[in-house]
Amino acid sequence: MWRVGHGKSIKAWEDKWIPSSGPMVFRNEVAWELNITQVLDLLEENGGRWKRNMVELLCWPPTATTILSIPLPMQPREDCFFWLETINGCYSVKTGYYFIRKKQMEENASTSSTPSLSHAQWTKLWKAEVVPRCRETVWRACLGLLPVKDVLHCRGVVQDPCCPCCPGVPETIHHALFFCPIAKLVLFGSPLAIRVDVECSVQQFLSHFLAAANLEVAGILFTLFYALWQVHNELVYNGREAIVAQVLQRAVALPPSLVLQQDAPPAGRNLQSSWRKPVAGLFKVNFDASMKDSHDAGLGFIARNSHGEVLAAATMVTGPVQNPVLAEALAFRWALGLAAELGLQRVWFESDFLALVQAWERHDSGFSHLYTVVRDCRLLLSNFDAFEFSFVRRTGNCAADALARLAFHFGCIVWIEEDPLEVSSIIQDDVIASMASS
Repeated sequence: MWRVGHGKSIKAWEDKWIPSSGPMVFRNEVAWELNITQVLDLLEENGGRWKRNMVELLCWPPTATTILSIPLPMQPREDCFFWLETINGCYSVKTGYYFIRKKQMEENASTSSTPSLSHAQWTKLWKAEVVPRCRETVWRACLGLLPVKDVLHCRGVVQDPCCPCCPGVPETIHHALFFCPIAKLVLFGSPLAIRVDVECSVQQFLSHFLAAANLEVAGILFTLFYALWQVHNELVYNGREAIVAQVLQRAVALPPSLVLQQDAPPAGRNLQSSWRKPVAGLFKVNFDASMKDSHDAGLGFIARNSHGEVLAAATMVTGPVQNPVLAEALAFRWALGLAAELGLQRVWFESDFLALVQAWERHDSGFSHLYTVVRDCRLLLSNFDAFEFSFVRRTGNCAADALARLAFHFGCIVWIEEDPLEVSSIIQDDVIASMASS
């Protein structure tokens, strides 16, 4: 699709430039009256900003929000194409393959009677009282990602698509988990006493099961599926035949009560701040972003010297943002501009968003919306005599994270040589932690 630069090359009604899978709804009579033909007509004269009033007049609210979430370069730049399936917007054969597979799965789902899981059922799946690897196995089964022989045969990995226990029967995911003889015996012999008589998919079965089961019962079923998948792999790769009693014993070895003990956080406050003071003469800037359901983003900024003293803190609320990655990139661009306005010449920037730091370190010329913002950030480097940018764990970015969340309460505000009372205790913890580490 098109990445918007100066907007001169993109036809507003014919080209694909709006990043949305849903329907786009416009007021055609308004577009006709305003003579809007190119995306350029929706941009301010100097570029860098959308004509917000015009976009909101032209489009219904969901469409207007999507358009306003597209980041624009600070300086006019050529429009270009980019590939949606990668972070940098560059095409690769691997992502092309997965894109085609995803479309095929969507087409198969749309032509079948198999119901997809609702949001509440997906939530219950991920909250089931069981170890994460069991939940992941069920998730992969729902999406058709378990590498059973039928799937591997379709990909050209194996010649024989048949189940190792059932000659002549293709080993599909629902066969491996429900209809293979060992699967039938294990499910029926379990405490749930499940018997599946009708041919069905994993999603179809789970949509009915999760609607009635609680988190503990769901955890038991997921453990059974995980145990079945383990013995399947042992049979295929090691030739070990499964015994029903052993499979059930393996499944019972991870009861929900044990899972809760493993997943529960340890008592007491053992998460210490990992913020570090910069060296003398260098200022450290931490920034972060927080998203709301309305798709607006709150940004947080805090600059400190080598003694841990606050030079400035700030919050800001943006307009609509497409995703957390772009929100973090916009926070970086904002932090760079604000640090330059404050006259900070030697600065060390830190972010707890690894994808942004990796995109920055690659130094490649990406084409996606993310790289529109990253390139702007590189243009701002001329404002600094010394510059560093690195990744820090969330425990070392707590102050900026708190400010980003508070942005929805404070709005756009800057504190000079002081900090909001709401983050004072966090800042004190940072100073104490930096003294201990030194």
